[in-house]
Amino acid sequence: KNYIEIPNKDDISIESIVRLTKKLKELGFGFGFDHFELSAKGIEKLKEFNPDYVKIQSSVLIDFLSDKSGANTKQSLDVVLSSKDIILIAIGVESEEQKSKLIELGIKNMQGIYIDEIKNIG
Repeated sequence: KNYIEIPNKDDISIESIVRLTKKLKELGFGFGFDHFELSAKGIEKLKEFNPDYVKIQSSVLIDFLSDKSGANTKQSLDVVLSSKDIILIAIGVESEEQKSKLIELGIKNMQGIYIDEIKNIG
């Protein structure tokens, strides 16, 4: 399956993206949301767009999920994502330390220079 990835931008037209993602899904494409924000605005976008996956910076995930309320926060995030069948991908993984911490936090899908080096396809 091929996926179209849309960057997270504040000036993005929600109506246009909803129309685009509906058409993409009709044509058999998947849809992902890059640089997703863990915020109320971000959660609203999840409801509107219903992507197949979201990408969140690994450093943001580690900081956000490692504090005192981290376990509850992770559980809440898991509920939201699993209820809509959305896959979470940690991006910007640059070290074994980050990878290990993400695994410890229950995050399995990762992307970054430590996971695999950038390849030129052209």
